[in-house]
Amino acid sequence: MGLQLVLLAATAALAAPTLEDGTAPGFDIWKTGDGQLAYNRMMGDCEGVTHAFGRNAAWGLWKIPLEGVTVSVGAADEGAVLTFKCDAGRTCIQSGKLNDTPDRMSEHSVRYDTVDGAEAMAVRIATLRQSCRWR
Repeated sequence: MGLQLVLLAATAALAAPTLEDGTAPGFDIWKTGDGQLAYNRMMGDCEGVTHAFGRNAAWGLWKIPLEGVTVSVGAADEGAVLTFKCDAGRTCIQSGKLNDTPDRMSEHSVRYDTVDGAEAMAVRIATLRQSCRWR
């Protein structure tokens, strides 16, 4: 009985990583800029990063795993892009609209109106990765 209790306690500790204040790591941010960029929503938790575009993701939904993906920032004609690229050419990014993501792709980019905004999100994702890793 004692061993089972210890194993259950250890499993519970690994099941849901939390921050020092007891909350789960993550973020939920609307708007990567002005105009249509105001309809971008970036969400992250220990499951991965989700990019929704449009109200209720009507214009697009992408689910990106937290691991096995390279995140980079590059300048664009108007602002910057945050790019997610699956390692080893895999198609690890789920894509679709609303709640349905039937398609798979190897790369996805999100437009930002500034390089600073894209870089801040890249740092937020790196911090999330670190917070979610098992110890």
